[in-house]
Amino acid sequence: MEHEHTVDAIRERLAAGPHQNYLRDWIYGGIDGLVTTFAVVSGVVGAGFSPWVILVMGFANLFADGFSMAASNFLGTKAEHDDLKRLEAIEYRHVEIDPDGEREEVRQIFESKGFSGDELGKIVTLITADRAGWVRTMLTEEYGLPREVRSPRTSWPGLASESSWWTSSSGLSPSSAAVARAALRDVKRVACQ
Repeated sequence: MEHEHTVDAIRERLAAGPHQNYLRDWIYGGIDGLVTTFAVVSGVVGAGFSPWVILVMGFANLFADGFSMAASNFLGTKAEHDDLKRLEAIEYRHVEIDPDGEREEVRQIFESKGFSGDELGKIVTLITADRAGWVRTMLTEEYGLPREVRSPRTSWPGLASESSWWTSSSGLSPSSAAVARAALRDVKRVACQ
């Protein structure tokens, strides 16, 4: 098994909270690095420019697009975090202004999950007894938000995109180097015909 299921191990794992996954950032940055660098370099080679121009254009693309990927990822993560805070404030206000309406939302949400009768009543009572848990439930169930969003205060999402981008676009990864060599060979062959 991937992890233990003892009482203490479960308690410790749940207390640590969810771990952030940056796989999406690595894939996004890597694919963008391969495609944009290939496009710039092959276009310059295809136009018949000198090797010096090819290098200058390649490095200009490397720096500009790498920075763009990191900045975009950071700002996207910040927007996601800001939206969570906005929706959280809305739900706290709704709980304050119309608690009965919010209780009804919780009841209908869990009724749609197959709960009914006394069991449904107990669930609604338990969830709505703790205001923070109530709001968290509404954010997850009503808005479909994850339990935790990445904080924009950490630079990991942007760094994951940028480092993946640099690795793939600069030829540091074996596959990108092989793809680039084969593509440049084909571009040169077509350009020389």
